[in-house]
Amino acid sequence: MSIEDYDRITSLNPFLSTSNQIINVQNEMILHFFDMGFVASTLEDSIVLSNPIISHKPGKLREVEESEYEEDKAFVQKYHVRNEKIYKKLVKQAKSRRELFRMIRDVYPEFCQDIDKKIPEEDYQIYMKQQRKLRQLIVRQHTTDYQKRVSDLALERKDKISELIDSEDFSKACMIEDKFMLSEFRRYLELLRLAPNEVQNLHKRHNIPCGEIKESAEGLVKTSIEGRDARISKIKQILELFDKMKTKQYIQFPDKDDE
Repeated sequence: MSIEDYDRITSLNPFLSTSNQIINVQNEMILHFFDMGFVASTLEDSIVLSNPIISHKPGKLREVEESEYEEDKAFVQKYHVRNEKIYKKLVKQAKSRRELFRMIRDVYPEFCQDIDKKIPEEDYQIYMKQQRKLRQLIVRQHTTDYQKRVSDLALERKDKISELIDSEDFSKACMIEDKFMLSEFRRYLELLRLAPNEVQNLHKRHNIPCGEIKESAEGLVKTSIEGRDARISKIKQILELFDKMKTKQYIQFPDKDDE
């Protein structure tokens, strides 16, 4: 389902939750636009918390329960504001990339198709495993547990996010994905140089919405290449740290006299 279809359904059905809207766009970014790294950066702001329910528990003062209820309501409201902001950011990104990918496929029809045939089997298995974990995490982020304080629930979800995205295998998967996208973007630029002049001119026009401005397909691809290159450099540094941690036999603590 496209974002436009989802927005239309949402306007007709006000009971469709913010949670489902965010999940929908995040899955589109992962499955169609190959950007787990971007989605990972949105996870904390996309934690959706349900409004608390006040209920009396034996042995607890009513005044304490009411105070906690008001605190929880305020906490949830802050998260709802963050949810709305990140949803709008996701929608803008998705709309821009949908148009960009459409234009690229006019020049390079196989763009981002058959990733399993374009990367090594070992890399594909690593990538798909982490992709599944990320998608499962997205859904689990939006579960409800009325037995816990919302602040505790948010902290638990943040811990789950860190557990996945700070792992070595997730970093590897993001690098595999970024390298794949670099290869696809560069192939598009090669084919664009061989395309008729009118096609080249069309891809140089600033006709793709990108935030508050419009950019050209060629320009957005070049910007994307720079961004993915920069991310790969950072991931390499992270993976080097993992390697150092594996070879470190022990941690030396300072003597008492040195403290």
